[in-house]
This record gives sequence, C-alpha cells and structure tokens, in this order.
Amino acid sequence: MGAINQSQITPFDLVQAAYQGQLKSQGIPSAAALMNAYNGGDITAIKIIEAGIQKGLLSPDTLNDSSYVSAVDTQLATLANN
Repeated sequence: MGAINQSQITPFDLVQAAYQGQLKSQGIPSAAALMNAYNGGDITAIKIIEAGIQKGLLSPDTLNDSSYVSAVDTQLATLANN
C-alpha cells in the first residue's frame, strides 16, 4: 500500500471551500461567480487545485493525480448543474 498524503482535503471539500469563498485570496471567486467562471471556462479543476496548493490544503503532487483532478472537475460540474 502506498503512502497516504498528509492533510489531503477531499475533492468535495476543496470545491466546497472554493464555493464558500475560502480560496478568494488565491483568486478563486465564490458562490455564483465561481459557477459562472466555471461555466465560462475561466475556472478549471486545475486552477482550483492550484489554489488549494497555494493555501496549503493540498500537496503539490496532487496536480499529477488524474483521478483527483477528475473528481474535482466532477464536483464543479455537479455544483454548476444544480
């Protein structure tokens, strides 16, 4: 079994943090502005993950985890469609 990343926030919690405005200082808009930016292509899963890394919520190697990136994108799409 591989090593578990320390303090790795789940994709769901990362997207919720962005939605709630916890990544605003990293340039990620919150609430409706986040959904508009995502739907317009200005905000991507990668940008949210990069903001999470800047804030210390994720390790830098998270960007190389395609399943994590995909899960964040799925969470964003789900939120945008609700």
